[in-house]
Amino acid sequence: MLKEICITPNVFECGHITPENWKDVNSLLEVLSHSGFVLGLNNKDWKKSVSENIRQLEPKMRDRLSATLSILKDRDRIVGHPKKIKFSGTKEEDWIDVAFDLNNIRNFYKIISTHAYGGRTFTVKQLEDTNIYSEFGLTGST
Repeated sequence: MLKEICITPNVFECGHITPENWKDVNSLLEVLSHSGFVLGLNNKDWKKSVSENIRQLEPKMRDRLSATLSILKDRDRIVGHPKKIKFSGTKEEDWIDVAFDLNNIRNFYKIISTHAYGGRTFTVKQLEDTNIYSEFGLTGST
């Protein structure tokens, strides 16, 4: 079963992507290139915001994350979603509102953000204690 997840663009900001956790985020993206989809919230705004945030990272992190996102794009694993009217996209809460609205309709696997938002999202910090392949990868038969 392919998993649909949302990742807020804020996850890719300098303050949240660190030398300690960027490989976890990259591993998640690599796993999703085989086993899932990333929902590009608010259509092209998500891609634009993520690209802007990644450009601010150190070269090694920037290049690896950009390459993995390019693989996702080439495999059509980043799925746009219609724009929301009156969307500013300046704070993570704006992206979370869009994700929660869409989640109420589609019920996707996870929403990944920088904060837990009342336990309703999976945080970047939680990735370091998670077996990404078993949590986000393809599941076998039982």
